[in-house]
Amino acid sequence: TSAKLIEQCKFKPGGNVILASPDWQLPCMATQGLSGVLNAPILLTKHDGLADITAQELARLCPSRITIIGGEDVISEDVYNQATEYIDSHAAIERIDCNESVELSRLIFEYGKQTAQATHAPGYSKLAVIAHHDCIGDLITLSPLLIANHIPVFYIKELGVIDEKTSATIMGGDFN
Repeated sequence: TSAKLIEQCKFKPGGNVILASPDWQLPCMATQGLSGVLNAPILLTKHDGLADITAQELARLCPSRITIIGGEDVISEDVYNQATEYIDSHAAIERIDCNESVELSRLIFEYGKQTAQATHAPGYSKLAVIAHHDCIGDLITLSPLLIANHIPVFYIKELGVIDEKTSATIMGGDFN
């Protein structure tokens, strides 16, 4: 269903695509700001193989870059290998290899920041969302805003407590 909706969004062939697992909601939600930065659809895939509809959308988009969110126990090497069938020899497949949501949300931000700088893309907003693991409903409500305004999401495990690495990233001067 998501691939059918994405087709209606008219992403241009030759751009970026993000692959994420529908079984792992927190990373999918943290990927929304990256989707805006890269102007990339988020396509959902099963752990052990590309769904037919996702494969069809990859074939239509023929992306120049595919970013896989999560380690091999979330999205297998088989999916990685299947995805290579939908890119040309100059394209890249990259994996943000982490399965812990707090760290992964920070790595997604860093990846988007570096990619935006390297490609001269607009980059992230000066705003960020800091969310607890239990705030999925709030993040779903914010989805259009997160994507359209390139707003990254950082997770915390304990209400009111931000880990040192995430705090350093947030305080690093990228946000108001």
